[in-house]
Amino acid sequence: MILQLHKVVNAAYTKVDEIVEKNGVTILGEKNILNKLPVSASNLYAKNLLNFVLNLYDKKNNKININLEDEIINKTLVKWYGNRSFYI
Repeated sequence: MILQLHKVVNAAYTKVDEIVEKNGVTILGEKNILNKLPVSASNLYAKNLLNFVLNLYDKKNNKININLEDEIINKTLVKWYGNRSFYI
């Protein structure tokens, strides 16, 4: 996918405020894309954080489950002084 801005039209097929598909590539001619990026980034961060926390929760037993077999949980484990563990 190619994102194009109105003032930086460097693709022959870009049309302002239109979505053009050419040779399997989607070209967005969004002229106001910079105003939409912060909202998208915030939504993506919130979704990632929610999915991370849900990954820590065991629905069946209705409790927090720190599953060290899970790659994501294991990689976010921080060990301090070898015997105390903190999770972030």
